[in-house]
Amino acid sequence: MGKSNSKVGAVFTALVAGALAGAAAGILYAPDKGEKTRKKLAKSADKLSKDARKQAEKLSKDARKQAEKLSKDARKHVEGIRTAAEESVNGITASVKETASKVTNGAK
Repeated sequence: MGKSNSKVGAVFTALVAGALAGAAAGILYAPDKGEKTRKKLAKSADKLSKDARKQAEKLSKDARKQAEKLSKDARKHVEGIRTAAEESVNGITASVKETASKVTNGAK
């Protein structure tokens, strides 16, 4: 999970950086007046911010779902181990009782 999330984060960071660089380059090379260019930059930055927020929320939601699934799977695994341990203890207890009974009855 850790490696996967770090890869997704790296890809996301690269996409955002690329989008920012592309938007800035496109706007700076456009033959517009300063005020119009600033408005375009502000609009582009606002859109990128919203997109980044949406992506971060999605990543967070996906991470929460994955954590819940892993937690559920771990609980199932622990329950299976607990059940197996109880069965082993019960089997050993029955075996010890049987052996003790044989020893007691054989001594008479």
